[in-house]
Amino acid sequence: MYLPYCSRVNSDDFLAYLGKMKQFCDELQCPNICFVGDFNAGATNTFGGLLEDFCMENDFIISDCTLLPQDTFTYIIDAHNTSSWIDYFVSSFSVHQAMFNMEELTKCIYSDHQAVAVSIQCSHLPESEFDDEVIEPQPCQIDWLKVIAQKREDYYHESKNLLDQLQLPTEVRHCQNFYCADEKHLEEIENLYAELTGSLLAATSSAFKTAGKKNVGKFNIPGWSSVVNVKPKHQIAMAAVWLWANCNRPETGGMYRNMVKTKKDFQYSLRQCRKDVEIHKANGVAAALQADKTNETFWQKVNNKARSTTLPTLVGGVNGVSEIVKMWKDYFKGILNSENSSNEAAESGTQHRLQGELSGS
Repeated sequence: MYLPYCSRVNSDDFLAYLGKMKQFCDELQCPNICFVGDFNAGATNTFGGLLEDFCMENDFIISDCTLLPQDTFTYIIDAHNTSSWIDYFVSSFSVHQAMFNMEELTKCIYSDHQAVAVSIQCSHLPESEFDDEVIEPQPCQIDWLKVIAQKREDYYHESKNLLDQLQLPTEVRHCQNFYCADEKHLEEIENLYAELTGSLLAATSSAFKTAGKKNVGKFNIPGWSSVVNVKPKHQIAMAAVWLWANCNRPETGGMYRNMVKTKKDFQYSLRQCRKDVEIHKANGVAAALQADKTNETFWQKVNNKARSTTLPTLVGGVNGVSEIVKMWKDYFKGILNSENSSNEAAESGTQHRLQGELSGS
């Protein structure tokens, strides 16, 4: 959640958001509720008092105020060298009782707000009317155009192994009645269909089990490693924050100023990196062309790009599909110095393929 900052002109909006929170609780009728975010309500400002009144009237607890040390702060105002506690976990009593291991994540330096993590023992939460509702997991969607040959092979062997283990019902297989309404036969057909689809889904999950977990918990920011100073500045800022946190987090002095400066330097570089994200993606496509001799990865990236966005009709002052393709052909021909006749056939094929990609988008 993000609520308006504390000022007289925002008082009505702040009260309106508290009203929406109350309405949400009344409509949900669930004992397990937790509102998390930037409430912009400090202990010493007006909004802080309004939030405390809301919690008292509706039996909520500001969990982080009871589970974290009293000298905690979640927001640093570098311009004034001040800090405040304005980010909260506003929890119902049952959720608060199930919380444990709440801590500040000082290593998270992507924002001026301090990240806070907490664990919740869900087995300790009381049951609600929603607990009887069973939510079926959605089958994963596979874009087979993006699947490499090895993964296709893995899926083939896994699905064949599972399908070979299925037992076909004898009676249904020999039934000659096209309009058969035998309940036993219908039930066997439904069971067979469930086993078939279940086997295929299991094969998919097994064959692609590593693909979905490869980047779990990792940031994927184009240009992070290639752009000068982004990664080193992140490491320097992390070291400064670690030193500052392990020295009781002083709010003045050289250590504090160094922590603030290194964080700001990193955040500025990160903003620049994200600002030029399309350029970094394009550089990645060009690097794929240079590194992959078969050009398979390059064309895969080009196809993905062509499906996701509309290609421009004007490039470098050149208009029209044919003229743009010719311009790029001459450009890369000059870079790669492909003047000999042995490469003319390859160049012609590349030109026709590029023209087809532009025409099809």
